[in-house]
Amino acid sequence: MKSWTVEEIFLNEDQGEALVKAEEPLSYIKQLKAGEQILVDSDAKAFVYILEDNEGYVHIRFPLAVWSELEVMKTNGLPMFVVFSHKEENIIIQLNNFLEELNTLLENIKDNSNYGKDFVLSVENAFHL
Repeated sequence: MKSWTVEEIFLNEDQGEALVKAEEPLSYIKQLKAGEQILVDSDAKAFVYILEDNEGYVHIRFPLAVWSELEVMKTNGLPMFVVFSHKEENIIIQLNNFLEELNTLLENIKDNSNYGKDFVLSVENAFHL
């Protein structure tokens, strides 16, 4: 399963843009669609947004290093986009339902030991829960 890790999130007054580096063919990246779902990788301390390709699912991973930007984005109600940085051109895809999914997960994670103590504490600290 393909996976990209967000290196940086740029915030402006209208949206958040998560930057990932892509080496895959542009034709592959251009056919990706928002999966409208976020999962959790508690061991790696990451939120994982699902994108769909023609064969299944691929992941955009939001590691702990970018959670402070996610908190600002969440607080300001900004939509999230992923920017695939490619040597030929940048491809931008809106991550539909990102805020709703993130807010639901944060409510589920708060005080929930099923995610592991370290992950829960990291989430509670980063998102001021």
